[in-house]
Order: sequence, then structure tokens, then C-alpha cells
Amino acid sequence: MKKRNLILLIFLLISIILGACKPSQAELDAQATQIAADVYSTQTAQAPTATETLTPAPTNTPTIVPTITPTSPPINPPTITTTPMPDISGVVLMLEDLPPSFEEIPPEEFGFTAEDLSNDELTVESVFTFMQVEPLGLVMGYTTLVNSRVDQLGFDVALSQPEFLMEALIGGMEPLDTQDQRELPGLAVYGDASAGLTLAADLGGIVMRMDLVVLRRDVVGAFLISMYIDGDIPTITIDEIASKMDQRIIEALQPSK
Repeated sequence: MKKRNLILLIFLLISIILGACKPSQAELDAQATQIAADVYSTQTAQAPTATETLTPAPTNTPTIVPTITPTSPPINPPTITTTPMPDISGVVLMLEDLPPSFEEIPPEEFGFTAEDLSNDELTVESVFTFMQVEPLGLVMGYTTLVNSRVDQLGFDVALSQPEFLMEALIGGMEPLDTQDQRELPGLAVYGDASAGLTLAADLGGIVMRMDLVVLRRDVVGAFLISMYIDGDIPTITIDEIASKMDQRIIEALQPSK
């Protein structure tokens, strides 16, 4: 019964984390706008300076008889087509991606569906949740679409500043006692941009370690979490989880034959 209560506490913690680790769209937009301003300011050319010219005195000129010139038919402007966004509702880790000791947990049992996790600033496209009882461990994550180039720039800026992600994460976990917060080295190698963080949280006297990776590949953003008892060696590392998820994203983005 004690372990079941701990598992419920962990899932409650994860639901808090999932809401906390997302940088708001306003923050991403502000950072992306600053980057865009820096880039395009160097490309702005000054307009040529107007010079004064003398107008000659009017003289008698012969009368010009106008002639009718045939006009060309109007040219229709080119049609702008938008590239449809890929369907990533099925982009999740599969049970086969994890050690056999894990089992899949339906996200809806704990209120972790895409609809539950979405809000006005972010739309979650897919969710996955897996649990291991012995030793206790959880793996979960979700994906979202990062549509515009400005949003992608903002996303990447946030990933290049792990302290920004950590502040958002810890702020959302208050009043839980968090400790040993730090960046995970060697995880900025996935997708077009990525970052890894780790921290520990005290859950009723049991300290749980949480490893987190956030990555973007093309228009897909992914948030990945691994939790286990602090001091244990996880059955699958967050590095392996990120690698497998990145491969799933690559497969989803390939054009259909």
C-alpha cells in the first residue's frame, strides 16, 4: 500500500512538472523577437538621399497626338501555398523501446491526456506514460508542434539557456523541497536543439530523482521525463530515452511514399 501511495504521489508530481517545464509562449516570443531584431537590423539599407534639380524654362513644343497602345493582360499573382503540418498524434515511445520490466500506463487514468495537458499557450499532440515497479521508475513525455520559424527560434533560445528552463521547472514545483538542481551534460545532441536537466524532490520522506530532456527537431518539440528513487541506477537512462524519441520523430517527419 505504501508503494502504491508513493506511485500516486509521483504521478501527481509529474502532472505538476508537465505544467511547469513548458516555457510560456510569451517568453519564447520575446526571446525570438530579440533574435529576429538582431538579425534583420544588420540587413536594413538606408534610403538614397534626394538631390535638388533645376527645372528648365518652358519652351514651345509640338503637339503630340496620343496613340493607343495595346495593353498586356493582367498577370495573376503567384499562389502562396502553406505546407501542412505533420500529424504527430502517434509520435510516442513504444513499449518495445523500453526494458521488459516496464508496463504502459494509459495516460487518461491520471489525467495526462493531450487535452488535459494543453492550454491556451501550448497544444499537446501526443502523450506516453510507462511505469516500472521493481525498481520503481517512470518514463513519460509529450510532443507539441512548433509551427513558425519565430517560435522555433524562441524554443531554441530557451534550450540554450538551461537556467531558464530550471527556473520555470522549480517555480512550478513549489512548495516541494527540491535539491541538487543542475544541467545534464552531453544531452545537447538531439534534434536541431536540446537540453538536459536533473533535480531531486522529497516526496513524503522518499527522495525521487527526475531527469528531463527537452528537444526540437524541425516542427516537433518533445518533453521527456524519467523518474526513479534518488541513488538508484535507472534501468534506462534519459540519454537512451531521448535518442529513441528523436528517432521516432525522424520517422514521423519522413514523407509518405
